Amino acid sequence: STRPIFVRHTCHGRCCRWHKLSETTPRSTMVDSADDGSTTKGSEDVVLEEAIGRFSWQRKRQRLRLSNSELHLDAVDGGRQHSLRISDIVGAEIVGEADAAAGAASNRRLMVYAYPRQSLCCRGLVRVAQHLELSVSSTDGELVDGRSLAEGWCNTINAVASGAGAAAIAAAADLQPAAVPRRRRFLVFVNPASGRRRALHLYRSVVEPLFREARIDALLVVTEGRDHAYTFVKDYAREDLVQFDAIVTIGGDGTLSEVVNGIGARSEASMIFESVPLGVIRGGSGNGVAVSLLKAAEESLDVLSSTFAVIKGRAHPFDLSQVEHPAAGRGDSSDGLLDQAPLDLEASVVEKKRKLGFLSLTWGLISDIDIESERCRCVGEARFTLYPLYCVARLRPYEGSVYIYDSTNAPAALESSDGTTLRSRVPLPSLEEPIACAAEGTPGWRLLGSSVNGAANGFISVVIAQCAWIATDAQIAPAAGCGQSGDFHVLAIRHPVSRARILSMFLDIERAGHLNETYSGDIEYYRALAYRVVPGSAGGHVVLDGEELPYGVVQGAILPGAARLLQLRGEEASG
Repeated sequence: STRPIFVRHTCHGRCCRWHKLSETTPRSTMVDSADDGSTTKGSEDVVLEEAIGRFSWQRKRQRLRLSNSELHLDAVDGGRQHSLRISDIVGAEIVGEADAAAGAASNRRLMVYAYPRQSLCCRGLVRVAQHLELSVSSTDGELVDGRSLAEGWCNTINAVASGAGAAAIAAAADLQPAAVPRRRRFLVFVNPASGRRRALHLYRSVVEPLFREARIDALLVVTEGRDHAYTFVKDYAREDLVQFDAIVTIGGDGTLSEVVNGIGARSEASMIFESVPLGVIRGGSGNGVAVSLLKAAEESLDVLSSTFAVIKGRAHPFDLSQVEHPAAGRGDSSDGLLDQAPLDLEASVVEKKRKLGFLSLTWGLISDIDIESERCRCVGEARFTLYPLYCVARLRPYEGSVYIYDSTNAPAALESSDGTTLRSRVPLPSLEEPIACAAEGTPGWRLLGSSVNGAANGFISVVIAQCAWIATDAQIAPAAGCGQSGDFHVLAIRHPVSRARILSMFLDIERAGHLNETYSGDIEYYRALAYRVVPGSAGGHVVLDGEELPYGVVQGAILPGAARLLQLRGEEASG
């Protein structure tokens, strides 16, 4: 039989409401309980159950039950029931010390840390801290037994909450002190200059405490300037880098871009992308990837929810793209991923400079807003609301040509000569080589439009997106999801378009209203496996993932599932 223990419950945080279970739920049928309080494993769902004595403040006999879906506490003789969803629990730990000098039982406390979603006025559904504290002591003064029992429960809760395998959970459920789940290790980059320069403060006040509760050890790197994260990842020892469970960035999309390209510059880039997933926590002014992840999981757009998503998220495939430019600068990865599968480029193009992309490439009005609004960085994300008014007031067309490798008319799997799918192996020509367009209705390259030498009226803006959101208020391509669609989503706005029409699009873009039939004559939408943009007019910007490229010809091809990204999907989050 199991020795009973005594518990004390305390709820911390801004909101003290519990998830109430139905009083008529026949929960006692889930397990077979002996008269002495021990439990027979009668259900696969219940991992551990104990008759744990009485609340010190309620004097009612209590039972603690842990299943794969929740941690449940209820009175044996009736009364109030409490529960925490496993999907809301980030971890558990033992706090306090034994009172050996007094000869009493252990005074160690079991802390369970949870962050359920609750509705708060003016903020909607957000995650709030809701922690459970259990004071654990054995009834007969056997100190070691009380400590062992508490540690066994702590290890089991951590194993279930982290999604450990059945063997690890079973070992912990047998109350074996040695069955301690492994602590995770994250490599964390914080860009203190991103957004309103509060990223480091957010890490200290929000992210670090949650990591500690989730039993995550972080190696913190505070970036000191441009390319710091890129150089650090590029030069870090391989055997040490692959020991991390994730590489997490706290900043904007530019910080993530440095990490991605730093890995891409290594000779073993493919292996590192496969072994070490990426994590993104909001901290900058752009945050396109972070917003796409949070929106897909139906989470609020705050730092706590973003951190929670990284802690509880699972690694899912994440599309990258190879972007080529004659002078792409630091993204030169001639010895890394970009010379390996899935793109087999000829040796004659080694003079190309290459970068890895993951969010979007923009040219025209939207890229002007992105780059020129940097002078308003002090206002944070509001710069993407204020500066468009100025840019629309001086609206002008952009001359150039845009080519795409169209995927909308292509079969799901086009076979190339070596038997692989064309969807993952689009050969990019050299930047100087003209593109031969395919016949209408057949897969291949096609010209969206050209305004060089007055051939057409030109473009207002071109956006080539890989994620649904490219900014906090810009849901540019809902079908792109979180960079897992396997292709590019190309939107082109042609000239002439009135200023009032452009402003109306900007107002509707957060709800993806710009894709409605209302604007069908103003916006063209395509899905593509590759692209080439040839700017013809000077005085503009070409922007990749929030970072400006030298103005000129740029082309790219999709790399489906080349990396992995920590993502909390809707079915993994609690309602």
